[in-house]
Amino acid sequence: MRCLLLPLIAMTAALGCANWHSEAPSRALERGLPPPRRESGTAVLEIAFVSLKPEPHEVDLWQQVDQTIIPTDLRHEWERNGLRIGRVQKPADFSELLGKIRRRPDGADTAMEASDVLSDLSHQARRITCRIGKRYELPVRQPTPTEQTVLIRLREQTVGRSLSRAQPLFALRSTAVDPHSIRLSLRPEIQHGEMRQTWVGSDSALRLDSRRDSWNIDELATEVRLEKNSILIAGGFDPPRGLGQWMFTGLTAEGDDDRVVMVIRVAELPDQILP
Repeated sequence: MRCLLLPLIAMTAALGCANWHSEAPSRALERGLPPPRRESGTAVLEIAFVSLKPEPHEVDLWQQVDQTIIPTDLRHEWERNGLRIGRVQKPADFSELLGKIRRRPDGADTAMEASDVLSDLSHQARRITCRIGKRYELPVRQPTPTEQTVLIRLREQTVGRSLSRAQPLFALRSTAVDPHSIRLSLRPEIQHGEMRQTWVGSDSALRLDSRRDSWNIDELATEVRLEKNSILIAGGFDPPRGLGQWMFTGLTAEGDDDRVVMVIRVAELPDQILP
Protein backbone atom coordinates (compact mmCIF):
# COMPACT_ATOMS: atom_id res chain seq x y z
CA MET A 1 0.00 0.00 0.00
CA ARG A 2 1.29 3.40 -0.96
CA CYS A 3 2.31 5.40 2.09
CA LEU A 4 0.87 8.90 2.38
CA LEU A 5 2.75 11.59 4.28
CA LEU A 6 0.82 14.67 5.29
CA PRO A 7 2.71 17.77 6.47
CA LEU A 8 1.53 19.18 9.72
CA ILE A 9 1.26 22.86 8.78
CA ALA A 10 -0.54 25.22 11.09
CA MET A 11 -2.22 28.37 9.83
CA THR A 12 0.94 30.47 10.20
CA ALA A 13 3.84 28.05 10.76
CA ALA A 14 4.97 24.57 9.70
CA LEU A 15 4.63 21.95 12.40
CA GLY A 16 6.26 18.90 10.78
CA CYS A 17 4.45 15.92 9.25
CA ALA A 18 3.13 12.50 10.13
CA ASN A 19 2.79 9.22 8.28
CA TRP A 20 -0.82 8.46 7.31
CA HIS A 21 -0.42 4.73 7.84
CA SER A 22 1.78 4.50 10.93
CA GLU A 23 1.36 5.51 14.52
CA ALA A 24 4.72 7.30 14.91
CA PRO A 25 4.98 10.81 13.41
CA SER A 26 8.56 10.16 12.32
CA ARG A 27 9.33 13.42 10.52
CA ALA A 28 7.92 15.48 13.38
CA LEU A 29 10.31 13.67 15.73
CA GLU A 30 13.21 14.17 13.33
CA ARG A 31 12.58 17.91 13.46
CA GLY A 32 12.49 17.80 17.22
CA LEU A 33 8.80 18.69 17.40
CA PRO A 34 6.42 16.61 19.50
CA PRO A 35 3.12 15.37 18.05
CA PRO A 36 -0.02 17.32 18.98
CA ARG A 37 -1.15 16.80 22.58
CA ARG A 38 -3.93 14.23 22.71
CA GLU A 39 -6.70 14.48 25.27
CA SER A 40 -9.42 12.00 26.14
CA GLY A 41 -12.50 12.41 24.00
CA THR A 42 -10.65 13.94 21.03
CA ALA A 43 -10.22 12.82 17.43
CA VAL A 44 -7.20 13.55 15.24
CA LEU A 45 -7.92 14.83 11.73
CA GLU A 46 -5.46 15.40 8.90
CA ILE A 47 -6.71 18.18 6.61
CA ALA A 48 -5.16 19.33 3.35
CA PHE A 49 -6.11 21.67 0.52
CA VAL A 50 -4.44 20.03 -2.47
CA SER A 51 -3.77 21.94 -5.68
CA LEU A 52 -4.38 19.93 -8.87
CA LYS A 53 -2.60 20.14 -12.19
CA PRO A 54 -4.40 22.42 -14.67
CA GLU A 55 -4.28 20.02 -17.63
CA PRO A 56 -7.06 17.44 -18.22
CA HIS A 57 -6.58 14.14 -16.41
CA GLU A 58 -7.08 10.69 -17.88
CA VAL A 59 -8.88 9.46 -14.77
CA ASP A 60 -11.54 11.45 -12.93
CA LEU A 61 -10.61 11.79 -9.27
CA TRP A 62 -14.30 11.62 -8.34
CA GLN A 63 -14.75 8.15 -9.85
CA GLN A 64 -13.20 6.81 -6.65
CA VAL A 65 -15.49 8.82 -4.39
CA ASP A 66 -18.89 7.76 -3.05
CA GLN A 67 -21.05 10.87 -3.31
CA THR A 68 -24.22 9.07 -2.18
CA ILE A 69 -23.20 9.31 1.47
CA ILE A 70 -25.40 12.40 1.83
CA PRO A 71 -29.16 12.43 1.11
CA THR A 72 -30.17 12.84 -2.52
CA ASP A 73 -31.98 16.17 -2.04
CA LEU A 74 -29.00 17.64 -0.19
CA ARG A 75 -26.59 16.33 -2.80
CA HIS A 76 -28.63 18.08 -5.50
CA GLU A 77 -28.42 21.34 -3.52
CA TRP A 78 -24.65 21.00 -3.47
CA GLU A 79 -24.58 20.25 -7.20
CA ARG A 80 -26.73 23.29 -8.03
CA ASN A 81 -24.04 25.39 -6.38
CA GLY A 82 -21.19 23.68 -8.19
CA LEU A 83 -20.08 21.75 -5.09
CA ARG A 84 -19.54 18.08 -4.44
CA ILE A 85 -18.55 15.97 -1.45
CA GLY A 86 -17.98 12.29 -0.82
CA ARG A 87 -16.07 9.53 0.92
CA VAL A 88 -13.14 7.83 -0.79
CA GLN A 89 -13.88 4.17 -1.51
CA LYS A 90 -10.30 2.84 -1.80
CA PRO A 91 -7.86 5.10 0.05
CA ALA A 92 -4.72 3.43 -1.36
CA ASP A 93 -5.82 3.80 -5.00
CA PHE A 94 -7.04 7.32 -4.32
CA SER A 95 -3.70 8.26 -2.78
CA GLU A 96 -1.80 7.01 -5.81
CA LEU A 97 -4.05 8.89 -8.22
CA LEU A 98 -3.91 12.07 -6.18
CA GLY A 99 -0.13 11.89 -6.20
CA LYS A 100 -0.18 11.84 -10.00
CA ILE A 101 -2.54 14.74 -10.61
CA ARG A 102 -1.60 17.16 -7.83
CA ARG A 103 0.48 20.21 -8.67
CA ARG A 104 3.78 19.10 -7.19
CA PRO A 105 6.52 21.61 -6.33
CA ASP A 106 10.11 20.74 -7.28
CA GLY A 107 11.67 18.32 -4.85
CA ALA A 108 8.40 17.30 -3.19
CA ASP A 109 8.15 13.57 -2.63
CA THR A 110 4.93 13.20 -0.64
CA ALA A 111 1.49 12.81 -2.15
CA MET A 112 -0.25 15.16 0.25
CA GLU A 113 2.40 17.86 0.67
CA ALA A 114 0.98 21.38 0.39
CA SER A 115 1.58 22.92 -3.02
CA ASP A 116 4.03 25.77 -3.28
CA VAL A 117 1.68 27.88 -5.39
CA LEU A 118 1.13 31.57 -4.85
CA SER A 119 -2.59 32.37 -5.08
CA ASP A 120 -5.34 33.43 -2.73
CA LEU A 121 -6.63 29.84 -2.45
CA SER A 122 -5.67 27.83 0.61
CA HIS A 123 -2.81 25.36 0.05
CA GLN A 124 -2.34 24.45 3.68
CA ALA A 125 -2.16 21.07 5.34
CA ARG A 126 -2.40 20.47 9.03
CA ARG A 127 -3.10 17.85 11.66
CA ILE A 128 -5.54 18.93 14.34
CA THR A 129 -6.60 17.43 17.62
CA CYS A 130 -10.34 17.82 17.31
CA ARG A 131 -12.30 18.08 20.54
CA ILE A 132 -15.67 16.42 20.24
CA GLY A 133 -18.43 19.01 19.85
CA LYS A 134 -16.07 21.97 19.31
CA ARG A 135 -16.34 24.16 16.22
CA TYR A 136 -13.36 24.48 13.86
CA GLU A 137 -13.04 26.76 10.83
CA LEU A 138 -11.39 25.68 7.58
CA PRO A 139 -10.83 28.77 5.39
CA VAL A 140 -10.89 27.94 1.67
CA ARG A 141 -9.34 31.19 0.41
CA GLN A 142 -8.22 34.62 1.53
CA PRO A 143 -10.78 37.43 2.01
CA THR A 144 -11.52 39.37 -1.16
CA PRO A 145 -9.86 42.81 -1.16
CA THR A 146 -12.97 44.49 -2.60
CA GLU A 147 -16.70 44.01 -2.39
CA GLN A 148 -17.80 40.63 -3.72
CA THR A 149 -21.22 39.66 -5.07
CA VAL A 150 -21.99 36.12 -3.91
CA LEU A 151 -24.78 34.12 -5.57
CA ILE A 152 -26.17 30.92 -4.05
CA ARG A 153 -28.85 28.56 -5.37
CA LEU A 154 -31.26 27.56 -2.61
CA ARG A 155 -34.37 25.50 -3.36
CA GLU A 156 -34.48 26.47 -7.03
CA GLN A 157 -34.04 30.16 -6.20
CA THR A 158 -30.97 32.35 -6.55
CA VAL A 159 -30.02 34.39 -3.49
CA GLY A 160 -27.39 37.09 -3.82
CA ARG A 161 -25.55 39.39 -1.43
CA SER A 162 -22.87 42.03 -1.90
CA LEU A 163 -20.25 41.45 0.81
CA SER A 164 -17.05 43.26 1.73
CA ARG A 165 -13.92 41.20 2.41
CA ALA A 166 -15.87 38.01 1.77
CA GLN A 167 -14.12 34.77 2.73
CA PRO A 168 -15.60 31.27 2.20
CA LEU A 169 -14.90 28.56 4.73
CA PHE A 170 -16.23 25.30 6.12
CA ALA A 171 -17.34 25.12 9.74
CA LEU A 172 -16.43 21.66 11.04
CA ARG A 173 -17.66 19.86 14.13
CA SER A 174 -17.18 16.23 15.17
CA THR A 175 -19.53 14.07 17.20
CA ALA A 176 -18.70 10.68 18.71
CA VAL A 177 -20.98 7.91 17.47
CA ASP A 178 -19.44 4.71 18.85
CA PRO A 179 -15.95 3.34 19.54
CA HIS A 180 -15.44 2.74 15.82
CA SER A 181 -16.62 5.95 14.16
CA ILE A 182 -17.34 9.65 14.45
CA ARG A 183 -19.76 11.93 12.65
CA LEU A 184 -18.32 15.01 10.95
CA SER A 185 -20.61 17.94 10.22
CA LEU A 186 -19.59 20.45 7.55
CA ARG A 187 -21.37 23.71 6.79
CA PRO A 188 -20.29 26.24 4.14
CA GLU A 189 -20.10 29.77 5.52
CA ILE A 190 -19.05 33.14 4.19
CA GLN A 191 -17.49 35.53 6.68
CA HIS A 192 -17.44 39.18 5.73
CA GLY A 193 -16.88 42.71 6.99
CA GLU A 194 -14.45 43.85 9.65
CA MET A 195 -13.63 42.24 12.97
CA ARG A 196 -15.97 43.16 15.80
CA GLN A 197 -15.50 42.47 19.49
CA THR A 198 -18.39 40.88 21.35
CA TRP A 199 -18.84 39.37 24.78
CA VAL A 200 -19.39 35.60 24.77
CA GLY A 201 -20.82 33.95 27.87
CA SER A 202 -20.37 30.45 29.23
CA ASP A 203 -21.36 28.63 32.40
CA SER A 204 -18.29 29.94 34.23
CA ALA A 205 -17.30 33.31 32.79
CA LEU A 206 -17.58 36.00 30.12
CA ARG A 207 -14.84 36.50 27.55
CA LEU A 208 -14.23 39.05 24.83
CA ASP A 209 -14.30 37.49 21.38
CA SER A 210 -13.32 39.01 18.02
CA ARG A 211 -15.30 37.84 15.02
CA ARG A 212 -16.74 38.94 11.70
CA ASP A 213 -20.28 38.72 10.41
CA SER A 214 -21.11 35.37 8.85
CA TRP A 215 -23.56 34.15 6.23
CA ASN A 216 -24.26 30.60 7.41
CA ILE A 217 -25.55 28.45 4.56
CA ASP A 218 -27.58 26.03 6.66
CA GLU A 219 -29.27 24.58 3.59
CA LEU A 220 -25.94 23.02 2.56
CA ALA A 221 -24.95 21.71 6.00
CA THR A 222 -24.21 17.98 5.95
CA GLU A 223 -23.12 15.19 8.28
CA VAL A 224 -21.00 12.20 7.36
CA ARG A 225 -20.16 9.15 9.43
CA LEU A 226 -16.49 8.14 9.17
CA GLU A 227 -14.35 5.35 10.59
CA LYS A 228 -10.63 5.48 11.33
CA ASN A 229 -8.54 6.06 8.17
CA SER A 230 -11.63 7.15 6.21
CA ILE A 231 -11.01 9.99 3.75
CA LEU A 232 -13.55 12.69 2.95
CA ILE A 233 -13.10 14.98 -0.06
CA ALA A 234 -14.91 18.17 -1.05
CA GLY A 235 -14.44 20.32 -4.15
CA GLY A 236 -16.03 21.69 -7.28
CA PHE A 237 -16.95 20.46 -10.75
CA ASP A 238 -14.93 20.56 -13.95
CA PRO A 239 -15.67 22.89 -15.62
CA PRO A 240 -16.23 24.93 -12.44
CA ARG A 241 -19.47 26.79 -11.82
CA GLY A 242 -21.40 28.68 -9.17
CA LEU A 243 -20.28 28.79 -5.56
CA GLY A 244 -17.84 25.95 -6.19
CA GLN A 245 -16.00 28.04 -8.77
CA TRP A 246 -15.45 30.87 -6.28
CA MET A 247 -14.50 28.56 -3.42
CA PHE A 248 -12.14 26.13 -5.15
CA THR A 249 -10.66 27.89 -8.20
CA GLY A 250 -8.40 30.90 -8.69
CA LEU A 251 -5.25 32.12 -10.39
CA THR A 252 -1.62 31.65 -9.47
CA ALA A 253 0.83 34.54 -9.27
CA GLU A 254 1.83 33.72 -12.88
CA GLY A 255 -1.79 33.92 -14.05
CA ASP A 256 -2.28 30.15 -14.43
CA ASP A 257 -5.48 28.42 -13.37
CA ASP A 258 -5.43 27.11 -9.81
CA ARG A 259 -7.88 24.48 -8.53
CA VAL A 260 -7.91 22.78 -5.13
CA VAL A 261 -9.79 20.03 -3.35
CA MET A 262 -10.21 19.71 0.42
CA VAL A 263 -9.18 16.32 1.82
CA ILE A 264 -9.92 15.21 5.40
CA ARG A 265 -8.62 11.96 6.87
CA VAL A 266 -9.61 10.54 10.26
CA ALA A 267 -6.22 9.63 11.72
CA GLU A 268 -7.38 8.76 15.25
CA LEU A 269 -10.75 8.19 16.88
CA PRO A 270 -11.55 9.31 20.43
CA ASP A 271 -10.06 6.87 22.95
CA GLN A 272 -13.25 7.17 24.94
CA ILE A 273 -16.71 8.58 24.34
CA LEU A 274 -17.41 11.38 26.78
CA PRO A 275 -20.97 12.08 27.97
